[in-house]
Amino acid sequence: MKTPANYLKGLVMAILFFFPLLASPQQSDWIWQNPLPQGNDLYSIHALDENHAFAAGYQGTFLMTHDGGTNWINKTINQSDYYLSVFFTNADNGWLAGLDGRILNTTDGGLTWIQQTSGTFSGLTAIFLLNRKLGWAVGGGGTIIKTTDGGAKWIPKTSGTTQILTSVCFTDSLHGWACGSYGTIINTFDGGETWQMQSSPVVKLLNSITFINEQTGWIAGDDGTILKTTNGGLDWIAKQSGTILDLYSVSFRDSENGLVAGFQGLILKTSDGGTTWDDSFSPDPTQKTLRSVSYAGNGLAFCTGQGGLILKSSDKGTNWNLSTSGFLNDLKDMHFLDSIHGWVVGQLGGIFKTSDGGATWINQSLTTYSSVNSISMLDVNTGWICVSDGMIMKTSDGGTSWLQQASGTTSRLNKICFINNQKGWAVGNSGTIVATTDGGTYWSSQTSGVSSNLFDVCFFNENTGLAIGRGGAILKTIDGGTTWTSQVSPINVDLNRMYFINASTGWIAGLAGTLLYTTDSGNNWTIKNIGSTAALFGIHFTDSNNGWICGQSGNTFITSDGGGNWTTRTTCTNNYLIDVYFASPSLGWAVGYSGTILKTTDGGVTFIPENINPDKNYRLRQNYPNPFTETTTISWQLHQKAHVVIKVYDFTGCEVGTLVDCEQAKGEHKVDFDAKGLPAGVYFYQLRINGISETTKMVLIK
Repeated sequence: MKTPANYLKGLVMAILFFFPLLASPQQSDWIWQNPLPQGNDLYSIHALDENHAFAAGYQGTFLMTHDGGTNWINKTINQSDYYLSVFFTNADNGWLAGLDGRILNTTDGGLTWIQQTSGTFSGLTAIFLLNRKLGWAVGGGGTIIKTTDGGAKWIPKTSGTTQILTSVCFTDSLHGWACGSYGTIINTFDGGETWQMQSSPVVKLLNSITFINEQTGWIAGDDGTILKTTNGGLDWIAKQSGTILDLYSVSFRDSENGLVAGFQGLILKTSDGGTTWDDSFSPDPTQKTLRSVSYAGNGLAFCTGQGGLILKSSDKGTNWNLSTSGFLNDLKDMHFLDSIHGWVVGQLGGIFKTSDGGATWINQSLTTYSSVNSISMLDVNTGWICVSDGMIMKTSDGGTSWLQQASGTTSRLNKICFINNQKGWAVGNSGTIVATTDGGTYWSSQTSGVSSNLFDVCFFNENTGLAIGRGGAILKTIDGGTTWTSQVSPINVDLNRMYFINASTGWIAGLAGTLLYTTDSGNNWTIKNIGSTAALFGIHFTDSNNGWICGQSGNTFITSDGGGNWTTRTTCTNNYLIDVYFASPSLGWAVGYSGTILKTTDGGVTFIPENINPDKNYRLRQNYPNPFTETTTISWQLHQKAHVVIKVYDFTGCEVGTLVDCEQAKGEHKVDFDAKGLPAGVYFYQLRINGISETTKMVLIK
């Protein structure tokens, strides 16, 4: 269970820059393929009526529905922001509150947002508006701020506490309550000008508070805490929730019918004002945590939570259905054969296949609660998987059916590798290595000589291979695994994944930003500086120059010079990314926790911010030819005389060169770009005129 000190754990300050108008600043070039519409954690939902609902969360996520949750529109605002609360007074006017004291306001239903000056840098955990003018927000350190003009000005108020305030609720312009850490409950009788402490029967973290009138209210908190008052909070009575799981949100539609949502997908329902509670669970089999619940009209209710999960009930919370599409299994491995055919595997026996580059995914999951940790496919029909309980299975029909093979071990198997239809290896916990020479009909144990967990294995041919694992373990064999020899490792942190572009040159990615490099088939390793201490997982190269690494908090790292230099790039999520694959320097996928599948068509670049004027006095055309092998022509048209600058950048955002920097007359213009000496990959050319810029992608092939 979390403690009050950990309530905002992970909700770090996102940015230090002030954006007066947030309409789409620098955005990631990764797009969601699963789940849809997106997979970032949703911390708050406000169901305005039976048609309109709004949700917000990590990575600047803002979603809205106008048809009762049948369809959700993703209007992500600023991927550097973290929104913890959303509130709308009608279909047009709404507010978002979050980290760093951030408050945003919309007057057009969420199409555009204006940042308001909150006057605080404390994280704001909840916002509540009584009408378009009058509202309050609460947050860390006992912060309470109030507005009487729709947020044009927010005024700080003295709460009388320094505890974290997690929720706030008003029944009219005078009567309000807030709750927070260590059982804190405060109330006001004068519209929030002054606040008094109320007696709480618990000292636990209280996460959510709601009132239906001046007398009757409820609180949900950690360790199954549910409190109720019928006298405005003079007395709070603990109710039996029937659970010890943390409860994060409470919502009542009237004095009798209420819902509570919490840890591991728990949903509680009452029809007697909270005297008794019936428990049910989310239909999501992964049991993602639910952070917010909100009643709408006509028995409609919504829950949101981890991994972008949205649940919908049409019968006052008795039955729930997924309002989002896709799956939320934590993904452990990915195998693409080409730009079209691929598989991802993970939690709860999850196996999912695509035959259209990830546009759609077919469920081929096992009927097991064990995790599928790795998959190795030789072609569109033949492949193997390994499972946490030591199981190895084979498919001969592209994953439609899987036949169990006798692995000879019950140890957790973490990675499987086949080099042809006969020879394969799998590695796992406690130094486990098993091998087959007949396609898996028979698996034999090999002696690794170590007891540490092994996380990855790869073979260059039938004889030479490597295995890596916990504590910096690196093993090598030159006889197909009959003998394994420990290599000297320059570091003792866990090593997670490796990738070799040939039998000599390879990389290993590990914890604490670890990146190792070899040019002699793994006999010797050197440490490369990636400029980060983040945990690194998946790694992939398309050639000797272009490579990608993925890791914790949704970060990716990109190189275009063979690993000499790495550039950190954000994606559209902060979910852990566990594996990455690129079919070309531009086309790639990354997968990770909560079913995350991201796709990019331009190398995963979050490129240079652009200030594009819709009334521009020029037209920039696509280069021709594109893709190109050596030279290409860039052309543009000026509607009036202007000073023109055209620069070329590589896919990490580093400038390659300046093609034009001069005054030009009205009319048609062009310039040739000579890419001799540059590696294949994605490049960008940017035209700048009088402070206006436009950037276009081009692809160099060799």
